Order: sequence, then structure tokens, then C-alpha cells
Amino acid sequence: MNTLKTKHKNPDKNKIISKSPSETFRIAEKFALRLPDGPITVALYGNLGTGKTCFTQGVALALGVNQPVSSPTFTIINEYRGNRIIFHADLYRIKETNDLVSLGLDDCLSSNAVTLIEWAERIEPYLPNNTIYVYFTIPPDTKSMNTREIKIDDPNRLFSGSDWTHPKNGDTK
Repeated sequence: MNTLKTKHKNPDKNKIISKSPSETFRIAEKFALRLPDGPITVALYGNLGTGKTCFTQGVALALGVNQPVSSPTFTIINEYRGNRIIFHADLYRIKETNDLVSLGLDDCLSSNAVTLIEWAERIEPYLPNNTIYVYFTIPPDTKSMNTREIKIDDPNRLFSGSDWTHPKNGDTK
């Protein structure tokens, strides 16, 4: 298994433990509701099956998408419309970064949309400076196959601390 290096100076500061796919989904919904207006890029890192697509589904639902969201492994980029435009890219099959222009990912990154990119390490040098990095791992000492560790590296400081993940004022999500 690959070890992912985060850009955090203190990677445990924004560490969240999810114990199920539904919990990962709820964390993503809360994450989405804190995103500011304007262009946002979210780089998703993690091995196969660690929760990147589940997280994207939660973000999309929170932003008003009312259609199924699936990983665009073969189409590479899917576009969804809700309260905001969302681009969901899966770069697993991309080998050359010069393919990005022909696929239109450069247009997505420069648009006024939320762009979520699975396997973002393949284009890391091209990501915007304000990209939010989200890392998914399965903790080595976990007893449950559903437990995930989610780390958020956020240069915008929207997700400082973990208090944003806890329900407030009757919030049940």
C-alpha cells in the first residue's frame, strides 16, 4: 500500500475518523456546506476503495445535485448541476498530463465551479494554489474494514480543527 504524504505541517490537526460509508458521506456534506463561492478545487488522494467517490457523492448532494453520482473512471470527467456546477474527475487511467487539455480539465479548473479530482497526484503541479487536499487512508490498526482516516490540508483555513464536523443547533446530518 502506498503511503500518502500530506502537505500539513501538523497532519493530525484536521484528521477525522469515519467508521462507515454513511459517516464519510455526512462528513462530505458538512465539508461542502463550508465551501466558499467561486472556483474551488478539491484534490482527493487515496488508494482504491478508501472513500473518494463516497465523499464526492456527499459533496454533490449537499450542493443540490439530484442525480446519481458515480466515479467517471472511463469518461474521466462528469459534470453535475445543483446549486453550483460540480466537475468530478477521475484520473486513474490518465498516464500523460498533456491529456488534460484535450479532456477539458484545464477548463474545469479555471471555471467558477467546484472541481473534485480523484487521483489528483497525477496532476499535482497543475493544481491551483488554493486547492484543498483531502487524503483517505485505512488506519493500519483498524478492526473494521469500514474505518477511514480523512485528513484535510486546507490553505484557505476553512476547516481548521474538527469542530465543523460535529452537529450544532439540532443539525442531524
